[in-house]
Amino acid sequence: MSTLVRGEGLGQKGEGIARVMGMPVFIPGLLPGEDALVRLNDRKTSYARGELMTLLQPSPQRRDPFCPAFGICGGCHLQHLDYEAGIAWKRDYVRQLFRHQGGLDVDVRDTIPSEELHGVRNKVQLPFASVDEELCLGFYAARSHRVIPIASCPMQSPLANKALRIFKDLLPDLKTSVYNERLRTGMLRHLILRTDRDDDQIQITLVVNDDQVPGLTSLIPAVREQLPEMNGLLLNINRAAGNKIMSNTYHLMWGSSLLEDRIGSYTYRMTPGSFFQTNRFLTETLYETALEMVDLQGNESVVDLYCGVGTISLYLARRAAMVYGVELYPQAIVEARQNAMANGIDNVKFIVGAAESMFDDLLAHEVPDLVLVDPPRRGCDTALLQAIMKARIPKIVYISCNPATLVRDAIFLCSAGYEMSAVQPVDMFPWTEHIECCCSFTRI
Repeated sequence: MSTLVRGEGLGQKGEGIARVMGMPVFIPGLLPGEDALVRLNDRKTSYARGELMTLLQPSPQRRDPFCPAFGICGGCHLQHLDYEAGIAWKRDYVRQLFRHQGGLDVDVRDTIPSEELHGVRNKVQLPFASVDEELCLGFYAARSHRVIPIASCPMQSPLANKALRIFKDLLPDLKTSVYNERLRTGMLRHLILRTDRDDDQIQITLVVNDDQVPGLTSLIPAVREQLPEMNGLLLNINRAAGNKIMSNTYHLMWGSSLLEDRIGSYTYRMTPGSFFQTNRFLTETLYETALEMVDLQGNESVVDLYCGVGTISLYLARRAAMVYGVELYPQAIVEARQNAMANGIDNVKFIVGAAESMFDDLLAHEVPDLVLVDPPRRGCDTALLQAIMKARIPKIVYISCNPATLVRDAIFLCSAGYEMSAVQPVDMFPWTEHIECCCSFTRI
């Protein structure tokens, strides 16, 4: 049975929101202002989910998706919406989060658009699957671990798509099995492709369930011949159950374990497990935005928490007296130190450890003038925010990939005596619901 609805807005995942007898209904594919017939298929106590059956009155902002997997793959959610309207929604969504969730009337600037709208990603993680007894690679469908086979992805770089085609053709020659999550048997789990900004080098990682993949060594010459841009082929051995894609155990099969990339005038080398921003065209803009908010004069002491391989630490070091970078992942710190040496930067010190515990250790020696945080999606640990508050750090710059946890942490900081700057969204993930934001907090 179908129900007539009108789209009123977009939800957190870019799905349309309508109301049926006062109850909000979340409908993927529906845009604000559109009339449609929908089928309610998942009723909860306070909301429901629906399926778009017939679009009666399309929005003038509707566009034809450019990817045949749109609506099936769990990746992009906004390809049916005009790009300018999409980045305007991202700004408005962040503003509404601060207002309704945080009670904060914050100035949210217009979203900085992505320089390119296709081929922007420098990294892709593709699960293996067996469909009709045929080996395939793809993406998970939304809210599931069902793999949607793909031949290419328009958001990945051309070189990554080339590698995907080559491996899709060659891997069946291994005569090996696909990993089964339920039984924890089988060999092939994920193919991870990482390219550099110029798209002329690619690092390839096969995530497998054993350290011996029969026939892989004999396959390498064919890969090298068809993919001369490959700079390294690695095995990642992950025998653990669960959703974690990679373990910390690698075997180098050919080439180098490090991929070199650049952001602005800085060069970086990294292993497959190290964090690096994924938009190969817009990362420099994001970091320059953060530096504008930092407003360093050259005599400051700075702490960069969640520093990864030192990407923004090196930016800060050229404008500060001393920078301390803190990162939990030991290999990333090894790479950060190497990157500092390669870029001729000696006023930076990298430390292995959890942000909250290492920050307390740093405070025992010196109270920094500035703390920069770029945490994972879960945001900052409460203990870290409390340490920052107690130390009365003059200024904090916050880069966030999750507006919801940014709002949560902003509430804490603003209640603890900090004043918040305007928020700058940056569209690091075009055509998706994901929003990167940058803002600062000043002690008052």
